[in-house]
Amino acid sequence: VRGYYSDTPGLGGGTFIAFSSSEADDGVNIFVTPGGKRWKRAGSHIDIPVENGAMMTSCTDEQNSEAFERLTACLPYEGGTLRLNGFYDIKYGAIVPPRVTLEGCGMDSCGLIKTGNDIKTVPDRMWQGVPHSFSKDFIVAVDMDSDTSGSPNGPVGNQVRSTRIIGLSLICSSITPCAFGIYSSISYDVRLQDLYVKNVGIGYRTSDSWLQSWSNITVENVNKGFFVENGGTSFNISNTYVKNASSIAYHFVNITYSTLTCTAADYINGSAYAFLGCTSIVMNGCGAENITGSAFECNQSRVTINSFRGVKFFDAGNIACIFTQCAIVMSACFLPEFDGSFSSKYFELNDSTINLNNTVCPDASRVKWGETAVSWINFSNYGGNYTIWGVTAWTVTGFLVNGIAHVYAELPPDSSVTQFSQGARWELIRPTAGNNYKWIHTGGGVWRAAGSI
Repeated sequence: VRGYYSDTPGLGGGTFIAFSSSEADDGVNIFVTPGGKRWKRAGSHIDIPVENGAMMTSCTDEQNSEAFERLTACLPYEGGTLRLNGFYDIKYGAIVPPRVTLEGCGMDSCGLIKTGNDIKTVPDRMWQGVPHSFSKDFIVAVDMDSDTSGSPNGPVGNQVRSTRIIGLSLICSSITPCAFGIYSSISYDVRLQDLYVKNVGIGYRTSDSWLQSWSNITVENVNKGFFVENGGTSFNISNTYVKNASSIAYHFVNITYSTLTCTAADYINGSAYAFLGCTSIVMNGCGAENITGSAFECNQSRVTINSFRGVKFFDAGNIACIFTQCAIVMSACFLPEFDGSFSSKYFELNDSTINLNNTVCPDASRVKWGETAVSWINFSNYGGNYTIWGVTAWTVTGFLVNGIAHVYAELPPDSSVTQFSQGARWELIRPTAGNNYKWIHTGGGVWRAAGSI
């Protein structure tokens, strides 16, 4: 048939075979004539060009949104693939069901363009009895099964929530950017690959999700690039690029055992990387350039950073690296001094431990120390192995031997120095004849003289 629909030109054409059945007209693979005759499309019913459902580059945004819903509705529970072959205007956000692949022929040659900020209300999806709404202003959403029990295991095993979005662009053309390029909540086994996202509030947002892979993605002209809003595990993030973000390029809250490899942030006015309550995070070969804000903003997190490269950090009144109640390891990294004139501190440490191994960065004089809880930086470089402890009131240098601090300072300790464990040694850098030069901490701010000269 030249066309499935009566539009001119005809849309959804193809080869159909007559059959005897009671299956309903689905608008894509099966049609029923006014006289009750049933016709079934020849070929695959789960690997479908979107034109089969009358989604066309020449159609209006509303027509394409209606067609996309027809296409997803005709797929079986076990999933399938929808193929894009051009740029399609859409009025409402496209919701991709679990186990479905939305695949384009390349981000430069196909994609979805949301023309406005229209929102179509859909029924809440349930998770452990709690509704999660998809009534958001997004271009694409990763749907979830309505499952009151919250079990990730279903009729088809571990792929019960697997969704893939591959090889296309997601662009908002309205004056007011969409809230989200891609939106998801409680989604598993999701793969985002070879994508370009532009002119949205948040490039990709998810929450309480796991087993996700993001690769070869560029996000541009956003408030935030990638945002895990609350909880998640096993994120494998590689070859991603955020450009022109007014807030945060990579923002992670309460994620665990996840890896960032070759991720980049460029022209960021807030923070390049923010980790809040995150554990077992590894960054390999990542970077940040043209940062007017902070390269790192970490709170209650444990992060290992290998071979990080920074270029052109600017002092706009923000500290470059902020660590609060954190344990951070930096190995073979390069953290540049602020470009041009500057007056701000470079590091801010609050109750944190930072291990710097062969890392180039501004020295400890550029640290803003916390007021009460001690922070320390362990250095390992061409100058040897040493530690700098500090709070707002004092800063000292020394080294650790079997967990015991050996401090070298200009002045003797007093009763206010209580942060060191029993047995800590305190020695003057410049001892004078006839005076004590070494003390041992016996606890509670009590220091006993241990040597005189």
